[in-house]
Amino acid sequence: MGIIRWGIIGCGNVAQEKTTPAFQEAKGAQISAVMARNLDRAEEFAIQHHIPNYFDNVDDLITAPFVDALYIATPPDAHLEIALKVADAKKPCCIEKPFGLSFQQSRIISTAFEKKGLPLFVSYYRRLLPKFQHIKALLDQQVIGPLSAVDIKLIRPAHERDEALHWRIDPQRSGGGYFTDLGSHMLDLLHYLIGEIIEVDGIAVQQDNQETTPNSIAAHFRFNNNVLGSGLWHFDSFGDEDVITLYGDEGTLQFSVFKDSTIILNTQAGRELINLPHPKHVQLPHIQAMQADINGKAESPCRAFYAERTNWVIDQILGR
Repeated sequence: MGIIRWGIIGCGNVAQEKTTPAFQEAKGAQISAVMARNLDRAEEFAIQHHIPNYFDNVDDLITAPFVDALYIATPPDAHLEIALKVADAKKPCCIEKPFGLSFQQSRIISTAFEKKGLPLFVSYYRRLLPKFQHIKALLDQQVIGPLSAVDIKLIRPAHERDEALHWRIDPQRSGGGYFTDLGSHMLDLLHYLIGEIIEVDGIAVQQDNQETTPNSIAAHFRFNNNVLGSGLWHFDSFGDEDVITLYGDEGTLQFSVFKDSTIILNTQAGRELINLPHPKHVQLPHIQAMQADINGKAESPCRAFYAERTNWVIDQILGR
């Protein structure tokens, strides 16, 4: 396909700060059009990022002859409808995470693209960052011995509650609040680093009456290689923690998902700090991998069938 001309659907913070700058640095990629429901907003975004075309109608963008592939950067409630239109247009697509509002929605989307033989990706770009690639290599080399257990903890202070503006705490738009938005990244990384989660139980509660989505979630799970895991996500706390700990027979690996780029390796040889900074544009490796996949050179690790399993785990934890 050579140069791939992308259309971006949605002009929110993710498109503004992560997606668009990365696309403009990616080899063989070009943003040819952008769409927002407000035409003035779409025009402002296009001018700011030097994008030649802009729309306020999603169908016009998807069917435009100068758009080869689509990136859906909307809240999850719009993913299903838009993605099915992209599949009908027979164009490759990347969808922001989480992948739809439920596992059922993700399966419907995937099936539509499978029937057309089209590449479909979900933007779990952390899989391709140097930090997590290195952790994967350490696990594959069994630097901490055979893995036996994993523990996740994400504790965040109370956030501003503005349901009119903040789609993440609107259950109709996000499907599960901050847990589906942030917890999905953590669960996807575990699938990439360890294996498939095949058994999971969870408790999700709304501890504050001002909330509309669960703000305290606990879970335990088992992987297909019998590694056991536990997780705690709490989004209304004095504390601020972000840590995953991997336990092996000969050591531990500890790292944050959303904060700094340091990996802490503990073995009998001592404690080692490994610092692998993120690239300037964190989505750049993900976009380059999609480009290679669409051009038939190498399959991206962010194909949608991996993201489906993450949605299934989220559904089990939230009891839906």
